[in-house]
Amino acid sequence: MKRFIRKSSGAARPFGRDENGSTMIEYAVVLPLFLLLLLGIVDFGRYGFDYIMTKKAMERGTRVIAVRNPVCPGVPNTHNRAPAQSGVTPPAFGTSCSVAGICENPGTISCSLNATDGGAGQEIWARISAVMPSTVIAEDVTVTYAYNSSLGFLGGPYVPEVTVELTGAQFEFVTPLGGLATLATGIANPGVPEGLVPFPSISVTMPGEDLALGNNG
Repeated sequence: MKRFIRKSSGAARPFGRDENGSTMIEYAVVLPLFLLLLLGIVDFGRYGFDYIMTKKAMERGTRVIAVRNPVCPGVPNTHNRAPAQSGVTPPAFGTSCSVAGICENPGTISCSLNATDGGAGQEIWARISAVMPSTVIAEDVTVTYAYNSSLGFLGGPYVPEVTVELTGAQFEFVTPLGGLATLATGIANPGVPEGLVPFPSISVTMPGEDLALGNNG
């Protein structure tokens, strides 16, 4: 009795082992991840560099502002007497403001570092803007003068605490990283233009010096 053996089709076996095109599929899967990593290294390297340079620029700007005439209007030039109390002898000039009730507190005065004011703000912005990201403008920089009773003496030059703060600035991607991240996550931020992310706030504070006499900080 003859045994009949069915032979499998010769076309079926190669079809199961056919790997033509698998390389292209793997390439298509890996390439976006590789590009995301590469572009992330480029842009986040720029991000870190810009942050360090901006902080140094803010420190330099604060130092210059601390020895100049006030950038903001309304900042007094001298420490004036506080309103005298009835029956109390007015303190003598030269008395430290650390004594309670000696010097008048003018409060906290703030303004933006507007490069178009034609005064000290324009000069200071010219000094620090060259190393800042191109998206930062003078209006993003706020200058604040705050009274500190530990600084200065009655009748002497007004010596506040000077704070220079950067807020509201944006960092701009030079690669399509922002678009790739949105594509990968499916999350878009309508409040921020594509390719821009918020830049961290930077604040530098130091005691002021003789604001009425500084001419070349």
